[in-house]
Amino acid sequence: MRYSDLKIINLFFISFLCFLCTIEAQEECSIPMGLRQKTLLQLDEWINKVTPLPVRTFPLLSQESIQTYKEPILELQTFSKEHNFFSCQSPLVGIVTEELSDIAAVEKALACLLESKDLFFIELATGELLSKVLAYRNLQKGLKIKIPCIIEGEALLVDYQVNEVLNLWYEMPAFGLLPLHRKANPILLFRGSDFSLLSKKSWASLLSDLDISGTGFSAFHLSRSDIHAWLEKAFLFSENRTKVMGFSLGGILSIYTIIFEKSLIAHQGSMAFNPPGVSKSIIEKWKEVSSLLKIYVTQGDLIPKLGILAHPAFVLFTEKKFGPIEAHTQLMTAEPSFFLAEIYIENQPLKKP
Repeated sequence: MRYSDLKIINLFFISFLCFLCTIEAQEECSIPMGLRQKTLLQLDEWINKVTPLPVRTFPLLSQESIQTYKEPILELQTFSKEHNFFSCQSPLVGIVTEELSDIAAVEKALACLLESKDLFFIELATGELLSKVLAYRNLQKGLKIKIPCIIEGEALLVDYQVNEVLNLWYEMPAFGLLPLHRKANPILLFRGSDFSLLSKKSWASLLSDLDISGTGFSAFHLSRSDIHAWLEKAFLFSENRTKVMGFSLGGILSIYTIIFEKSLIAHQGSMAFNPPGVSKSIIEKWKEVSSLLKIYVTQGDLIPKLGILAHPAFVLFTEKKFGPIEAHTQLMTAEPSFFLAEIYIENQPLKKP
């Protein structure tokens, strides 16, 4: 079976799954939401049998690379429990909603990260919340939101303002966020796949997932001039280069942005979560800029196995073995404890001792 055939088959099942997830959430687990949750669990179990964990597991570069994080922030755990992808109350992770109150819930979760004293954890958890949750909210131009930033070795809540909502292709959005702090970096936040199928932007997102030239590649090039223009504007405004972030489809759009707009990208702080793999032509270009972005995947996620995973990449995992859908959507930094390790990728250049 060809790679493109495998990709389309797997994305078909994930598309079907996510369509069932977009029924409007209720305060209690109503009949449709209960059906949604049950269907999700059954489908995740079925895909788990079709693609068993060893197929979806990335080998580690070395056992010595494993790092353990224990950050039991109760408020963050509660947020994940109430708003995860499988929630029958108010799913927000990877699910598009329009209510402004949902933005406030994300902002509250971001603020609680400052309970940690671990600066790396704060930065990683911030990137995950921005990419998997905030990017799916109805962010309007002019909206202000507080985002944790590491500035001169200190974690601060910085006011950001949505400066622009970029239309990538048929209203597929990316959000340009400008900091109201002279030492903070602008953020370009890409939304991941939108499977609601209730708008043209969601259909554009689905078609971008199935792009035969590479996931999201055509959408990126159609909007590249607008992306470049905003990155230049952000640099002129803040005198700092931009960090780019995204999850799934948004993750690979972040990778393209790093490759083609590297002169306007911050030297550190950009992140891509659970992106699909890229084509051979892109991986060659990626080698020149790979230090500008960190790639994080969850052990058990199928999506990064589709294509060539860009390196270096890091895997997040826990003692629990996730099904493929849960692995793709789980807020890993909301786990009471998790592990992080660098992935071994065949033919990647060895690090100098």
